[in-house]
Amino acid sequence: SSDLFDSFIHDVLDAAPAIEQALTSSFVDQEVKIGVLDKALRGQCSNLFLNFLKVAAEHERLGLLRILHVAAHDLHDTLRNKVRVLVSTATPLGQSEQAQIEQRIRSRLGKEPVLDVQVNPDLIGGIVVRVGDRVFDGSLATQLARVREQLIDRSVYEIQSGRDRFSTSTGN
Repeated sequence: SSDLFDSFIHDVLDAAPAIEQALTSSFVDQEVKIGVLDKALRGQCSNLFLNFLKVAAEHERLGLLRILHVAAHDLHDTLRNKVRVLVSTATPLGQSEQAQIEQRIRSRLGKEPVLDVQVNPDLIGGIVVRVGDRVFDGSLATQLARVREQLIDRSVYEIQSGRDRFSTSTGN
């Protein structure tokens, strides 16, 4: 169950970094790791999840648990036709704004969005939406950077064309 995996990541690994270091250390024997997992988790979680952790320990893959956790969520979302969306704004969004974003994503992608909204004052204004590896950047900071680049490009062009007007092929 994803709840067990979530709980293990957040309540064990995040709460006690020393445990994660021991479980992922190449200096700790596999059998010791398996024994620790068995003693700590037997009766606390399903046998299926405990066996999953033991197999990961046996194959020295406990260092991949966080990656596997994300992949499991992605697979679970795909099966439920959901998509995770990271939304960054300069100021907090209201419920109606979040609903509009969800509706746009729903109509564009045909999937149910799961929003993770973060406030980033560096954006100055506007919004940045990340869906998987696609980024839709409508932030004021990016727009200002684009205008700045255009002004620099235009200035360089003006300088070069002015230089070309004053130079002659015979004068060199």
